[in-house]
Amino acid sequence: CERRKTGEAARMGYTWGEEDRGFDKRPNRIEGMGMGMGHNLQTMLAHQVRPYVEQKETTKVSVAFLARAPHKFTDAILRESDEAKREALGSMSRWLTAHPKHKASQVEAGAVPYLTSLLSDVNATVREGAALVLSQLATVYSGIEAMLRSKTVMSLLKGVLDSESSLTRDRCHATLHLLGEYPAGAEQIVRAGGTTMLVKECLKRPSVENLKSLGYCVRDPAGLKEALERQANACMVECLSNHSAPVIQFACKNLSTLTISMESKQEAIAEGGVEKLVGLLSHREWTVRSAATCALMSITIAVEGKEQAFNAGAVKHLTDLLHDANKSVVLYAVRTLGNLAELKRTVMLTPQDDVYKATFFMPAMNQLKVIMGNPDTVLAKSARDTADLIKWRP
Repeated sequence: CERRKTGEAARMGYTWGEEDRGFDKRPNRIEGMGMGMGHNLQTMLAHQVRPYVEQKETTKVSVAFLARAPHKFTDAILRESDEAKREALGSMSRWLTAHPKHKASQVEAGAVPYLTSLLSDVNATVREGAALVLSQLATVYSGIEAMLRSKTVMSLLKGVLDSESSLTRDRCHATLHLLGEYPAGAEQIVRAGGTTMLVKECLKRPSVENLKSLGYCVRDPAGLKEALERQANACMVECLSNHSAPVIQFACKNLSTLTISMESKQEAIAEGGVEKLVGLLSHREWTVRSAATCALMSITIAVEGKEQAFNAGAVKHLTDLLHDANKSVVLYAVRTLGNLAELKRTVMLTPQDDVYKATFFMPAMNQLKVIMGNPDTVLAKSARDTADLIKWRP
């Protein structure tokens, strides 16, 4: 019987030894030839022909193309046809936005000097395309270095004065802003005569771009001196009456930078800047409130600025700003209140001392006590210093 079972198993393709049997004499491991529908299906799947894949468009390109593309774009923008230049500049712009490494590759291909020359092209569309590509290349440091070597700043300043195309002006401004972030870039803008030109532009056509570009100029010591000589304080005070909130905001920021010295503070006071800044403390935009409070904080370091701000009702506005939802507004308001609190020392020995304090500064004390517990150490310390100035007695 045992032999018969073994023979049947062998005919079925299964073989096993005595050591592979279990305690019930049944095989523990079966090894045999694959048979049946399941085995046939596996064999067919293993030998089937790969289905035809239809070729689809892809954004992937070969390594050889990546190496050639920057040089091809550089050669293409040198063609005589305006149409060819426009197409090359458009393709280059799309190529630069595909990957950050493409910008460095394009700079290495020597495109910056040729793009700089295209800013003076007769065709306005070509100038717009060149300004766009330059603004893209300026986002990498190698592009900044190449522009500083190629004296691109002069062409950018000419592009700022482009009367035909607003796109060219805006894109040239954007590149100047990126260059101005670096001391060497701001210095080159000043040396190229950008400060005087931008002050005139702000007087003639006040815009956010002109004010921002001027702001980078006044960061440089030579640019600050030149701006003050060109009556930049009067220009910024005039811009405070503009209807555009961003224009007012950047005019206040520039005024904060311009009024570093005591002489410039006196000049801004003489131009009527204090009253305009006090009026902006209740502006609907918090960015304007913050910039105006910062400028007023700078000007009220001067005694005359304290007196004018106090007489214009600044204390009440600043007390209201202590409840502002924006931390920068609160910080500048606290410090400006400290500046104005120093003014009371001149009347401390008069019989009206208690009335003076209770009427103007004491309403701010409750909120200052709350701010003292703020987790921001700078804000809390400023509140303590302002409270000490308010409570000061001789």
